[in-house]
Formats: sequence, C-alpha cells, structure tokens
Amino acid sequence: MTDPTDLSAIFNFSQLSEQYCGHFFDFEQVFRNLIVNAAQAMELSKEKRLHISLQTSADGKRIVVRMADTGAGIAPEFIDKIFQPFFTTKTDTGDKGTGLGLPIVKTILDRHQASIEVES
Repeated sequence: MTDPTDLSAIFNFSQLSEQYCGHFFDFEQVFRNLIVNAAQAMELSKEKRLHISLQTSADGKRIVVRMADTGAGIAPEFIDKIFQPFFTTKTDTGDKGTGLGLPIVKTILDRHQASIEVES
C-alpha cells in the first residue's frame, strides 16, 4: 500500500457547522475508509494528491464533502457496484480488498440521512 508520507492532503473545514461534531466516530470511520480507498487508488500514480473540502450547504442543514484524488478512477461499469458488500476491483493489484469499506461508508451515511455520489 502507498506509504502515507507520500500523500499530500489538503483539508478545508472552515465552513463546517458545529452541529455536526456530535457524530465524530461515524464521520471518522467514513473518512478513514474513503482516504484508504483513495490511497490505494493512487498506488500507481506518479503524483499522489488527495483534496478534501467540507462546507455546510446554503441552507445550513447538510455538510457537503468533496474529495478528489489522482488515482486512475473507476471503470464506468463498476460505479453502480462499488457500494455493494464484497465487491472489489483490487484483485489485479495483488492487494485483495475485502469490498467492505465503501458499503460501510454508505451504511453510515444512510443512518445519518446523508448521501454519497461518485464521479470518475
């Protein structure tokens, strides 16, 4: 796996409302899984950069999180499958994933009436 010291991450939490801080453990788990996935996706990338920004929505009722990395991306035919338990594309990297990281993210976000969208 990519050495974490090889990653450059930019965090912008300046517009994050204090009302969301009570669910720290859940959000920590979401970010941990998303960051690990990003790091794994960037293993073969020459430049390893992860950009994460958070802000509250215009109405102040939701957090908007945007993440972008320099990984190769997800094949279009897999985007609809990545939140299904045990689905993984990591078999060709020699690093077999469990296929549970993104389903856990989705479950936690669903519990908080949140959503996640993917662009690749």
